[in-house]
Amino acid sequence: MTKGTPVGTILPLTVTGLGAGQSETLTVSVSRSGYATGTAMITGRSIALIPGLVPTFGTPTPTATGFTFSITNYSSLYTFTPVFGSGLTVTKGSPSGTTLPLTVTGLIPGQSAAITISVTRTGYAPSSGTLTANALKAALTSTFTTPVIGTSSFTVNVSNYDPLYTYAVSTTGGVASKGAANGSTLPITVSGLTSSNRTTAVLTVTVTRMGYVTGVSAVTG
Repeated sequence: MTKGTPVGTILPLTVTGLGAGQSETLTVSVSRSGYATGTAMITGRSIALIPGLVPTFGTPTPTATGFTFSITNYSSLYTFTPVFGSGLTVTKGSPSGTTLPLTVTGLIPGQSAAITISVTRTGYAPSSGTLTANALKAALTSTFTTPVIGTSSFTVNVSNYDPLYTYAVSTTGGVASKGAANGSTLPITVSGLTSSNRTTAVLTVTVTRMGYVTGVSAVTG
């Protein structure tokens, strides 16, 4: 119980620490030298708060530096506040109906983070929900052997080929085609080159895998 500042004949008193809807009896004793002690009691009850809104989440989508997710039961009547660890950034997007998108950044590849969403509204009990998700895992970038130059082509091997990944090839000159992989070696040939671009054509290898950052590597013939 705390006493406030008296105003005239009024002394405000505040009782705290009660649960929602809990009652408590307050006893006030008044004393003065030469006078009998006066005692009065009053019973009060705290407000029974309405249960708050517990946030629900959509499936998170990993990114290279974090992940995105949505609150799927958003309401503008409530305030949604992200709570998260140091080094992270959580950005709220524009709500659409009952969906509020959020973007988490600041993670390294494969790192996970827990984001708690605190939900408040005057007259309602506070509530929260927590979502944990991961950033994409690190990319696999291709390493190449020294290109072998032909009259109208060049051939190069990817020396760290992994069949768990998907490899796409493109070139700034001629036509790029993949050969048959053998262990960790994937041969790639760029054909249809001319004398003007045989040594300047750039071969780009793009490596993808679900849950991983896309790796892009290039080599010149």
